[in-house]
Amino acid sequence: MDKVPISLRNPRLLGVTLADYANVQAGIAEGLDLSALLQNEGVDVRAWDAASALWADRIAEDDEGSLEYAYDAFFEAALDRLWRAIPPLDIDLRAWLDFVRLWSAREDPLGCLAGLGMRPADIIRLNKHWARRLRADLALAREAEAILLREPGPMPSISPSPTLLRPLAPAERPPVDEDLPLPVAEDDEDEDDAQTSTRRPRLFVDPPGWERPEREPEREPEQMDAALSLDQYASLCAELAVFPASHEAIFQRHGLDPGVNRDAIGAAWSERLQRDRAQYERWQELYRTYHDYWTKRGAPAQ
Repeated sequence: MDKVPISLRNPRLLGVTLADYANVQAGIAEGLDLSALLQNEGVDVRAWDAASALWADRIAEDDEGSLEYAYDAFFEAALDRLWRAIPPLDIDLRAWLDFVRLWSAREDPLGCLAGLGMRPADIIRLNKHWARRLRADLALAREAEAILLREPGPMPSISPSPTLLRPLAPAERPPVDEDLPLPVAEDDEDEDDAQTSTRRPRLFVDPPGWERPEREPEREPEQMDAALSLDQYASLCAELAVFPASHEAIFQRHGLDPGVNRDAIGAAWSERLQRDRAQYERWQELYRTYHDYWTKRGAPAQ
């Protein structure tokens, strides 16, 4: 069934927008390196696994269909942006039409593509490319008709160029329209208590900038997370996400010298935010504010 055109949504989950998710998924479908894709989109690698799983669930559970519609549109646009030169198929009409007829007649078209160093999305993009040119040029369309009346020649010698990633300019990025709430996990309880149940937040990833320690903290969590206020912790996480190469200077600027058990402080804050949904939501708000600030600033504080 055809989809009804509706306004494209672009909400955000764990710092990853729907457009970000679609762009990365398009690159994955092209066989591109995930780390390079995340860097190109400006997506925090530490949040990707959790955010991508959440997005897959949200799209599948969206009865309205607006998320799926927007995702499909973003995905298709992302595939189009991954255009690469594949001479002579992108410049020689006869080579393209001969190729299409020879390739489509193969017993294993996908295997044939792989052997030529091509991908299914290349065919889609080339089809669009030539369709646009034929619509715009009547003489070229007549030439195509004449070519198709003749038997195809030998399979063209194809030289696909590598795919080059290009980050979108800020003006090219769709605006974020909302931040979606995280799912919650319900505590086990009797059905009689279902109407008065309390919910606890599920933190799917540790806040950016931290990894869970392999050993127990040397001090109690209450003491460890007291080393930084919520505001300071949010700023620290944002700075580490935006300027990972300057992590040591950032830690020290926040008073976390090498002798301080940084892992324990991060684990304590992670535990605290899992227990307190209100604080976690406040942390998200602060983190986004600081992330935007440091991104616009372009350099860490000295």
